[in-house]
Amino acid sequence: HSGPAQCAILARKTSPSWNIDEIADLCIGAESNAPATCVSKFKKGTSSDITINLCQPLGQDTISDSLDVAAAIKGPSECYNAIPKGWSSVDAIWLCKNAKSEKMSKPLSVECAIEAMKHNQFKSGGGSSSSSLVASICQDSKVKTGSIQCALALPDIIKKTKILNPQEGSKTIVSSLCQGALNEWPAKCYNKINNHHKNAKLFSDHDKVNLCRHATSLSPATCAMSPALSKLDPKVRVALCGSKGNHHDASNGDSDNSGGGGNEMSVGVAKCAEVAYPMLSRNGGSSDLLVRLCQSASGIGPTQCMAKSPLTIDIESRVELCQRAQDAGPAQCFKAIRTLKITHGTGLRDLKEAIQLCQQAQSSSPAECYESSPIELTINQRVLLCSKAINRIPAECAMRGYQILPSQTIMKLCKGLIELPPSPPTMAEKLQLQQSIKTSQNALRFQEQNNNMKNNKKKKLSEPSTKMLEYYGGPTDCAVAAVKSGLFSHLNNNKNKENEMNSYLVTLCAKSDIRAINQCFLKEELIGGGGSGARLPLSARVELCSQATSEVNARCASAAGGQGGKGVAVHDILSLCKETRTITPGACANHVVRNEMKELTKPIIEKCKKAISKPYHLNIEKMWWDGGEIEGKNRNNDKNNNKNKDNNNKHDEILADTRGNGLFSGRTVHILLSILDQFYWPKSDCYGCLDLNKTIVVASASIPKRLNQEINPYQDEEESKDSIEGIEGSRSSMIGDLVGLKTNTSQNGHVEFHQIRFTASGEYDLKFQFNRYQDHDDVVEEESYFFNKQESHQASQLIRVKVESHEDDGLGPLGQCGRKLYSFLSPSSPLSSHSFSYLKNDVNNEQDKEIGDVQKEEEEEDDDDDEDEADEYLPTLGLHEELVLISSPLSLEVLQLFPPLFSNEFKQQQREINQNEDISIKNNNNNNNNNN
Repeated sequence: HSGPAQCAILARKTSPSWNIDEIADLCIGAESNAPATCVSKFKKGTSSDITINLCQPLGQDTISDSLDVAAAIKGPSECYNAIPKGWSSVDAIWLCKNAKSEKMSKPLSVECAIEAMKHNQFKSGGGSSSSSLVASICQDSKVKTGSIQCALALPDIIKKTKILNPQEGSKTIVSSLCQGALNEWPAKCYNKINNHHKNAKLFSDHDKVNLCRHATSLSPATCAMSPALSKLDPKVRVALCGSKGNHHDASNGDSDNSGGGGNEMSVGVAKCAEVAYPMLSRNGGSSDLLVRLCQSASGIGPTQCMAKSPLTIDIESRVELCQRAQDAGPAQCFKAIRTLKITHGTGLRDLKEAIQLCQQAQSSSPAECYESSPIELTINQRVLLCSKAINRIPAECAMRGYQILPSQTIMKLCKGLIELPPSPPTMAEKLQLQQSIKTSQNALRFQEQNNNMKNNKKKKLSEPSTKMLEYYGGPTDCAVAAVKSGLFSHLNNNKNKENEMNSYLVTLCAKSDIRAINQCFLKEELIGGGGSGARLPLSARVELCSQATSEVNARCASAAGGQGGKGVAVHDILSLCKETRTITPGACANHVVRNEMKELTKPIIEKCKKAISKPYHLNIEKMWWDGGEIEGKNRNNDKNNNKNKDNNNKHDEILADTRGNGLFSGRTVHILLSILDQFYWPKSDCYGCLDLNKTIVVASASIPKRLNQEINPYQDEEESKDSIEGIEGSRSSMIGDLVGLKTNTSQNGHVEFHQIRFTASGEYDLKFQFNRYQDHDDVVEEESYFFNKQESHQASQLIRVKVESHEDDGLGPLGQCGRKLYSFLSPSSPLSSHSFSYLKNDVNNEQDKEIGDVQKEEEEEDDDDDEDEADEYLPTLGLHEELVLISSPLSLEVLQLFPPLFSNEFKQQQREINQNEDISIKNNNNNNNNNN
């Protein structure tokens, strides 16, 4: 390969003074030019022997991570340049040989060496060179002071240690125990066993070092010295209790000087070995099998498994099956296998797979899972799928997709699952379930209506369950739906891209269900199906929709992408919308990029991700009123009023004939408003927002600009002036107002008003505003951050409304009718002998007496029937309202003043009644004259 040549070419450039032999020593066998690059980092004048010894090993390393390569190349030079003065080149090479560059400090080996030289114990050790001893301890340091703490815990051994060079020192007890140590526990473990007189002689120094080299507690020493292991050879004890075993917990070791948290584990190893030793001895098992069985034991679980394991397999296989067992679970699993060939009678073909399936099993569940898994998968795939399973869920997951999905995808989606939601119903199942629900509801309704059915005789029906309709399945259901969508067809038919498809399916569905497909992945706004949207590529849609359980992720991406997918970059859309619960982050980013023309920086993205949609703008969508064109059409087209269609049409004609379709005072007005948030996004489309039904809006109107003349154009100026002067307080009645239900709460981002009307004609500024905006300060702060221009808070909306005038407006005190009737209401009215004051609701006795005094003799002569008939036309009046009975012909003149209230037919009937009354009066007068 070209590695040595590349290294040599670079070395000639960076070190032109080197001869060919030096370059060869540096670059022979190099995988790359890393050794030459390492040499270039040293100061000029550094000895070639030093640089070659420190940099040549880099040519043999195969480091894939670019950051690790850079640290390894810079490490030797940084370490050498930081070594204290007076160190020999041999010591320097030994200390810095594997040094790595540290971003914030010197290499750890140098930091360790500098710290060690502060202690007197390292300045001289027997005949040792101080730098050689420190170099042997601090090489490959993982923490700054770990190796030093360990060495300082061995003061007597340091004094006896004689080192001529660090290479020899690496073989000493101090360096062997403490090189790369995290703390003093290796030394404490060594001292514990070395201070016990009997065990100090029983174990050699080499055994003690091997036992305690990686100790993080006193557990290894405690285990090896256990009486339960007294019958075992010391080397077997070291192999059983050695600190490389997985049973030593570093997190607990520092907390207990007497042995740390590992004591419990060491007791477990000892108990396991104590029980297993005679069991294995009887079956011809060696000490190696004992070590394999109990080395990582936390108790007697492996021996329980061995006792229950089948005797049809050899002792080595039983040990392999039961190591690290917590109880007899692996043996139970092994016995539950039905289809694998695992006994002598079947040739033991699948014994290895069976052991792999049942190792560390807690019950027979892995075997049951295996037997339930699709036989279309290979044995190895089924074993890998079900090993360590606690139920049959992985197999059930695989069964849902094995006919469509690749086996690799099934393995990654289903292995390790412990729960799986029910599969979503098919279309036929949905129809059947819906019909069943309908039948059950009808039966329940019939039961409730059947009064003869007694609860104590017949069991009451329960409400039908619709839960099945809400099942969304699991990972394989999601993946199957994705494949059936056809969006992966270009990958599915290409063997070279099969791994790419598997990667997409696993990413999309590993933690999702079918909602990730139907409510996110297949949304048209993401795949370019028309309209506006994000138009994300396949890989981005997969990442966006992984873990999606609703439409919110797709809608957020669509809001961010906007028309044509321009503006917000794909990676920014993913950052904004992948984990969101509302559409707001996308709307925020879209507003910043499109409306404010700002760059979507990282701080703005973080702000948008935390943004909360708040009511900010009001927009009038629609306005209409009763009797208007729109309202009339709605009535005619109402299917529910077909039977009364003729009556409705007649009513519309009356409205059109009398007042027309204009907006007049007294007519009910209808308004539909939409609410926008601070990013001008409609609240009605704010998916995931929680305040769609909480916003209160208030309606109000200004005073009309035109007063009396426009209110009643049929009244000339003099008449208007006289009327105003003649009636006290009438000026206040000229001021129009908005009345009705003027406050309402939003529903799904809209606010509607259906019970408001104007009291007089004129021009109004109809205003709608938020009743209260609690988070207004927060929105103002957002304005200063997101928006280039400081906007005023548009919490209101205005619309100019002109209420047309009509002759009906004159029905009040200032109109023709009011002026005509006012004279009749005067206490001394001479206009009609039949007029009287009438108070329908009596207030007190004085009012009753007053009314009785003003009644005339002619009223007493009226028949009772006539009085009853007159009362039918008397409205229920307030306590201080007056009623005047006007006889013909003056009554006809009054009726002419308000034609909208009465039809021509009614007027004709009134004329006939009045004529009959006149004839009757004349006849009565004639009869009286005759009697007289």
